[in-house]
Amino acid sequence: MSYVAQMQSMGVIDPRQSQQRYGLSQESMDDIRRNAGTTAQQRTSVDPRPQQPQQQSKKHEEQAQLTINQSEVIQQLKDAIKYQAQQFDRFRELAERKFTSLSKDLMEVNMELKQAQQTIAKLRDKEDVAAARQALSDYQKGDKPPATQPIDRTGVAPSEVQLDKIFGSGR
Repeated sequence: MSYVAQMQSMGVIDPRQSQQRYGLSQESMDDIRRNAGTTAQQRTSVDPRPQQPQQQSKKHEEQAQLTINQSEVIQQLKDAIKYQAQQFDRFRELAERKFTSLSKDLMEVNMELKQAQQTIAKLRDKEDVAAARQALSDYQKGDKPPATQPIDRTGVAPSEVQLDKIFGSGR
């Protein structure tokens, strides 16, 4: 089995894709197959009688043609591989650029988020300070809010205590 036939049987080479990719005509693909088949048969078959010089020269011409065809296909395959490597390098470079750009954008967004969190914390602190100042000023003015929690063991809050009931002065 020839190398190309082995590669085709393994699924590495698909003749139709190779034909389309490298612009080979059906006739040239048929020539390659025919020449590959004849050389494979020539390698496996041994002719017991000596060949005549004319047959040998014809055989050498066929082998030379096959070698030329094979070298052309090999060169086309090499060119295709080089092209694919170039495309891969371009793709990798673009992906790296996009990744770098996205990383920078993400860092900027994180910095803005941290600044926003700090600003919110400062605003809350200012609100707490303002509320404490207001409560202090209200306390100093004498507007004490009634306590809603009990201050002794009885469990009665000062806001619930009525002086009239305690001293019995019911007018």
